[in-house]
Amino acid sequence: MYLVYSLLTFVAFLAVSPYFLYQAIRHKKYIGSLRQRLGYLPIAFNVDGEESIWIHAVSVGEALTARALVAELRTRYPRLRLFLSTTTIAGQQVARRHLQQVDAVFYFPFDWAFIVRRTLNIVKPRLFVMMETEIWPNLLRMSRARGVKTLVINGRISSRSYPRYRFVRPFFRRVLADVDRFCMQSEESARRLIDLGADPSRVTVTGSLKFDSLQIPTPISHGRPRERVLRFFSLSPNRVVVMAGSTMKGEESAVLRAFARIKAVMPSAMVVLAPRQPERFAEVERIAREAGFVTSADPICPSTPSRARMSSCSIRLESWRSCISLRPRCSWAAASSTMAATTFSSRRCSASRSSSVRTWTTSARSPTRLSPTGRRCRCSPSASSRRSC
Repeated sequence: MYLVYSLLTFVAFLAVSPYFLYQAIRHKKYIGSLRQRLGYLPIAFNVDGEESIWIHAVSVGEALTARALVAELRTRYPRLRLFLSTTTIAGQQVARRHLQQVDAVFYFPFDWAFIVRRTLNIVKPRLFVMMETEIWPNLLRMSRARGVKTLVINGRISSRSYPRYRFVRPFFRRVLADVDRFCMQSEESARRLIDLGADPSRVTVTGSLKFDSLQIPTPISHGRPRERVLRFFSLSPNRVVVMAGSTMKGEESAVLRAFARIKAVMPSAMVVLAPRQPERFAEVERIAREAGFVTSADPICPSTPSRARMSSCSIRLESWRSCISLRPRCSWAAASSTMAATTFSSRRCSASRSSSVRTWTTSARSPTRLSPTGRRCRCSPSASSRRSC
């Protein structure tokens, strides 16, 4: 059964490899992580061969949820090293930024026996923790053979994945037997897991760990958290702002249709879109423009955001309004609190609100900057104009 599973996953990998190749060429994804996914971790990763606790968090949500768990494990087992793996690039970035208590962060290996063996030899875990339902048959089988304890935290079986697991229940039952403890989010998920073949004595309902990992914002001296967000985006406190975060493909169109109805009642309203996948930023911007909205990139984002910074980008949308065409030269204009057009071309018309905060605002054709004196400098792409600014 395990051989069949490995062959099927290898065939599936070959089938989707053109997509990964395209992503590597187009977005520079997966290139830097390939060695780690093949089990070749850096030499300094665990040079002394110390025993460890290995936590696997697929992406951003699981990595953030792991914060509460990491702190507790560090306190209870101070002598064990703490490693965390992720599958996605965004999850890797979040883990490196927010989980500084772990000793190292690396990419999760492909679930083939020779790669898993190589990774286990370096990581040397005594405990393997899977965030939510990350079931990897070869890794779990080899962990059991080495005496590594395995634990599922924040586990869940969704109504969508449940029928798929039932389709391979005979094999899935054998895989679940290699897990020592399941800590499930709900009674329903626990029931589904037991129906799939898990030992009921190993299944416990603990609730969602996400609530334990939440960080409650506290007011600070210069304003409340809400006011800080409004200042960051240079928005008036009285303006209606609709937030649509972590959107997936197809959801932005529905958000824009709903926002158009809001706009009809509240003309000054604005929506902030934050796609879940950073590489979709340009696609979402195009969808918004085709729906008849002006798009304005977040001031902290460059016109062509790097992969590392795109996760912080958002798209601000206004209703169509007249735009002022800028001449191809550098000119100064006093910053004001009114809406001023900053860029005009045959392809896009961006609008941004000026403020007293010194920020960069970029566009495809001409960057705009608030000077140290509070004036706005509009520059053409020519080298001479850039020097004069």
